[in-house]
Amino acid sequence: MPWWHVVSGDTYLSQQPDPTGLVSSGPLSTEGVLYITENTFYVRAFTKTEPQQVAGDILLEKADSGSVLHSGRSFKTFLSDQSSAGGKNYWFREFGRKIVGVGRNYREHAAELGNAVPTKPVLFLKPPSAYVVQGQSIKIPMGCTSLHHEVELGVVIQKGGADIPENQAMDYIGGYVLALDMTARDFQQEAKTKGLPWALAKGFDTSCAISEFLNRDTIPDPSNVRLWLKVNEDVKQDGNTKDMVFNIPHLISYISQFFSFEPGDLILTGTPSGVGPVKEGDTISAGLADLVSMKIFSHTKR
Repeated sequence: MPWWHVVSGDTYLSQQPDPTGLVSSGPLSTEGVLYITENTFYVRAFTKTEPQQVAGDILLEKADSGSVLHSGRSFKTFLSDQSSAGGKNYWFREFGRKIVGVGRNYREHAAELGNAVPTKPVLFLKPPSAYVVQGQSIKIPMGCTSLHHEVELGVVIQKGGADIPENQAMDYIGGYVLALDMTARDFQQEAKTKGLPWALAKGFDTSCAISEFLNRDTIPDPSNVRLWLKVNEDVKQDGNTKDMVFNIPHLISYISQFFSFEPGDLILTGTPSGVGPVKEGDTISAGLADLVSMKIFSHTKR
């Protein structure tokens, strides 16, 4: 028999076909949240693997058919209330299908690695398996002898789109994260020398550390935000997004010409100068202005 799933206020209720037969209830957890747009709120039902659509303060939906039984006003403000959400919010990593990185997007960083400033964005991809969050470990990939830190502003996409005009690009942003683009520099250097892709250097497991999600309104001007990073309490990177070569609207528009965006996708917008090595046992601390910070405590050999 089909199950119904109910979202009412800040409580997630799981019910049998008889609406009076309450099975379980509790705080709506971000572990069940997939993503949110202006008018639609998606959750992963506890009894099935496919996402279910929730729109409004109360919505009943038959799990076997997806038929909407009731909907009300928007859940737009839900993700801004971390207290009701029950903790840190990493919803996008559960639903996003790709991480698009941007290389050499800060002039001083390009120079420190001996690269020319690009005339168009340099793109690379990371798989979702690259995600790691605070409390987890970054694993040094097998054979890597030079693992580098790169602190970045991450842009989370809230709706699908392709060939997005630059003047509409900001409408596609759901929010932001602090991110670390961990890079196997020795792998990358070998790939550059041989003219090969950067997949191993950039896409290995745990190569993309992320903070909790910040709603778009938290950062009204993403073109002027401080980024900082320490290794074992020594400051290594201290920059500002105002120094980007290509700004965020341009990046969204450019990327969408080649890769269609889907809700939950993440853009890594590039790193300021000061990148450098980390070794097994080091602690990385990083922050996005005074809005969010994170600490990755260890780096274990894979």
